[in-house]
Amino acid sequence: MDETSLKPSSLLTPALLAIGAFAARSRLSQKALRLYDALGLLEPVFVDPSSSYRYYAPIQLERAKFIALLRQLEMPLNRIAMVLELSRPAAALELRRYGQELKLDLGEKLSLVHYLEQSLESREIPMFDVVTRSVPERKIATLERRVLQNGLPQFIPTSTRALFVALGKAGLHASGAPFVIYGGQMNNDSETVVEVCVPFEGQLDPSGDIRVRLEAAHEEAYIVMTRGAVDGPELMHGYDALFTWMRDQGKTELLGSREVYFNPDDWNGMAPETPAFDIVAAYGGEDA
Repeated sequence: MDETSLKPSSLLTPALLAIGAFAARSRLSQKALRLYDALGLLEPVFVDPSSSYRYYAPIQLERAKFIALLRQLEMPLNRIAMVLELSRPAAALELRRYGQELKLDLGEKLSLVHYLEQSLESREIPMFDVVTRSVPERKIATLERRVLQNGLPQFIPTSTRALFVALGKAGLHASGAPFVIYGGQMNNDSETVVEVCVPFEGQLDPSGDIRVRLEAAHEEAYIVMTRGAVDGPELMHGYDALFTWMRDQGKTELLGSREVYFNPDDWNGMAPETPAFDIVAAYGGEDA
């Protein structure tokens, strides 16, 4: 509907809905409608120039209800804006992706609940073997980004593949397992620097977002975790055990906590009991 072709006198008819009526029928508050207007998600077809009152067309109710349902799913407004621009098949695919993210997020929250329950009720906590190793100076290709916790399932595998592709194009191979360095505690409230790394030998020129750097020789304390550990409180208990060991040994973490993945290409196909990755605390040689 082209509002420029409509005269004000023709707009105040039952064909259009004032903002209050539209809010009632769409089950959106007037405050939400004003916000969606400001963001370009749902603009009124006419705004009275004298009163600034907003009017909507009944055909916009479908879009309004769609937005309301997406907000019930706690989809961010910027992502809703992106979905609204997609074709129906593409939007359905994006919703499937979002559904998978919600499942992962729910699993992480339930794991945290179980972890806190065990901690508060002083239940028996699993025992872990902390092992140490020396890591020589090595060259690594990296991709770094600030991400939220719920962005990790996409960022880590995508970046790992990109690094392996870059090495392959240069005729090089990884000289060790890929690993991820976390710049701080991950959560969904604030972004944290995450660096995906692949060690290699040879000459690789940085390109795009891929950097190459030399990582200093250091010591690592680590615990081997199974694939199933990510789906329960075991992972958090493992980190507790790892950093308790570091404290008891008088070690200071200098190079960031990290996770080393044995076989990332087969991650989704692994059985829950399969050893899949190490959780690592890296510390300087002077602490050894």
